[in-house]
Amino acid sequence: RTAQSFDKKIDELYNAIASPSYQAMAKDPKIVSSAIIYLNVAKDLGRISDYSTNICEWTVYLATGKIIELN
Repeated sequence: RTAQSFDKKIDELYNAIASPSYQAMAKDPKIVSSAIIYLNVAKDLGRISDYSTNICEWTVYLATGKIIELN
């Protein structure tokens, strides 16, 4: 269940920075390249947390034979 709450927190953090980042890029075109890099890093961290959650689900299945959904 810790993986589930961690994944949810990562998603919340990405959503919290995405909109302000897009607004900042619209106001100041000079920051677009840097902002895109940071948004891509944030998106990749979200993917990593999704993969980690999947690994936890598979581990539970291997140990117990029960299929669980953490996402």
